[in-house]
Amino acid sequence: MLVVFTVRPYDCKDLNSVISIYQAVFAEPPWNESWTREEVIEDLRSALRQPQTTRLVAESEKQVLGFTWGYQLPSEMFGLLPNLTKFSYMDEMAVRKGIRKRGIGTLLGEAYIENVKNQGLPGVVLRTDQRNDASMALFKRLGFSSDFNGRKIYDPKYPDRVYLWRTT
Repeated sequence: MLVVFTVRPYDCKDLNSVISIYQAVFAEPPWNESWTREEVIEDLRSALRQPQTTRLVAESEKQVLGFTWGYQLPSEMFGLLPNLTKFSYMDEMAVRKGIRKRGIGTLLGEAYIENVKNQGLPGVVLRTDQRNDASMALFKRLGFSSDFNGRKIYDPKYPDRVYLWRTT
């Protein structure tokens, strides 16, 4: 089945679709997380309060298929980033189950990187679960690396989650 989709900025009318996708995707392995509607709303609100927020959705025929959002963080947050004084942290990315592996994540990622570049931010950092082969492959195709000056950085709370980065 050919799916024609576009990426556009998130709009408040997308909220219910984003919540539904968020809850479903992050309930799957390897995340296995249960998020209430209120928790997803608070996570999104928290992101929207950050400087230089990027929030995008992929849609087809007015149906949201996936989303990504992130925001600027100061370099002190990741002192191991080579020569970056500020960067964007891609906080979340998710694509609806049953529609994956059709380029939606790639297009969301490319649009996110382009948006960040247009904001004048020289790099993007994200965190993903290294057991998620599809996620790791996607971010590698998008030019992300886990090499922070010769070492990998793992989330101390979730040791299977690794940080990745790239310049814009």
